[in-house]
Amino acid sequence: MTELARLIDKHAEGFGPNSTDIPLLSFSKRIEPAGPLYGVQKLAFCITLQGLNIIQIADKVMPHGPGEYFISTFDFPVTGFVENATPEKPFLVFILELKPQEVLKVIQESDIPLKIKNNEAVRGVYVNQLTPELEDASTRLARLLDSPQDINMMAPMITKEIIYRLLQEPQGYILAAMASEGSSNNKVSAAISYIMDHYTESFKVDELAQVMNMSSSTFHRYFKEVTAMSPLQFQKQLRLQKARELLRESNGVTEVAYQIGYESSSQFSREYSRMFGASPREDMRRFSLR
Repeated sequence: MTELARLIDKHAEGFGPNSTDIPLLSFSKRIEPAGPLYGVQKLAFCITLQGLNIIQIADKVMPHGPGEYFISTFDFPVTGFVENATPEKPFLVFILELKPQEVLKVIQESDIPLKIKNNEAVRGVYVNQLTPELEDASTRLARLLDSPQDINMMAPMITKEIIYRLLQEPQGYILAAMASEGSSNNKVSAAISYIMDHYTESFKVDELAQVMNMSSSTFHRYFKEVTAMSPLQFQKQLRLQKARELLRESNGVTEVAYQIGYESSSQFSREYSRMFGASPREDMRRFSLR
């Protein structure tokens, strides 16, 4: 077990996501396979230390195991699966959430060239091999949990180093494109932020394209290239994942349907069943038994 894996195993007190005393740093630990797991993947740098982490975004499946890292340059609705996890060798993942303004600051200070043209868009997620430099910086960041008096001073500097090294990687231009004003990926990022904040509201793709200063066809094409979904498919997945959370605490399917923006509870039930393989009422009963 590497030092980073040992630190995660030590500081992940419970199973599943574990926040830490370092802002934006969390660990994931599981002792048995799990999935499908539904949620929203944040803009983040994730290292798999043990086990197999499988992320599915629309029809794109991205497995990553020990020695690999996963980058999400946007907030995405995802389906996750955990494999190769046992009590003796648990699934361990290092997760550092990134902020666009911090990425942009590193780009400006280091004068990193943007290798993508403003009229191009690229898929906003990727998997790469973990380099010794990134593993070293990530280990030093996690090591601060054993010296909490150093966190406020050292964590921001090490986080900045991690961002810098990610930008130097062969696919680092994708992360740079997300943060660089004027790029197509940056415009799609702004559209995603709008949908995330207004997912319960109806919107017209043409109107959103105008706000992003793009033609409707170009905006639709770029959005799908970056996210693997159309804007409306993206909104639908957000709505249904939020509905699944609400059903754990709600007494009514109709109430939840209206709460997330559906005008028809029957349409909500059909789309929910299609996505999760069980009706909202079946899931409510299942949740109540846990």
